[in-house]
Amino acid sequence: NQGFHITHYFFGGREDVFPKELLAWRGDYVFSFRCPVKIPEEPLKNTNLAAINIHPATPDYRGSGGINWALYDGAEQFGVTIHLINAQIDAGPIIECQRMPVETSDDIASLWPKINHMAFEMASNRIKNIALFGMPFIEQCMQKNHHEKWTGKLRKMHEIDQLENISLDCSIEEFNRIKKATSFAGFGPYIILHGHKFRLVDDCGCLDD
Repeated sequence: NQGFHITHYFFGGREDVFPKELLAWRGDYVFSFRCPVKIPEEPLKNTNLAAINIHPATPDYRGSGGINWALYDGAEQFGVTIHLINAQIDAGPIIECQRMPVETSDDIASLWPKINHMAFEMASNRIKNIALFGMPFIEQCMQKNHHEKWTGKLRKMHEIDQLENISLDCSIEEFNRIKKATSFAGFGPYIILHGHKFRLVDDCGCLDD
């Protein structure tokens, strides 16, 4: 725990509600790691020093589904951004961003574990340094990375569902982009035909409902 007295909470998914018992929390730092819900204003106001998010995407992919859009766009690099949390989503001052190459063969199954590992290593290292050096360390990182800026559209998860929904006249090139960007763990491109959904799973047609 790097010497901190910790209050922790684990969220199960985006349908979770921020717990009432944490609304009155007070402390020096908030660390948000892969948190699927927005942190309300009250805990942020009660934070004495800094509220920090580890965002599993680069600053050009704000919001949800960054890895999906990076693969869809054919991005040459992807990575993790650590930033201060403010009232908006993925808009606070950037503390640091690290990037790695995206291979042409990468898909979600291969890229996501690498991004998760990078996020964990960055969070562990930076939290350790914050415990040792406090706000001066954060300010030093922000000054060093002042060139990093948020860009692009704030994405929502429902946009990934819209991306998966392909038209019957979709070109093979567009289909392959969508497949690379969305196929993982039972998700992927689908079509709606006569009121039924057919989803591509493991390269074979599967009737969803």
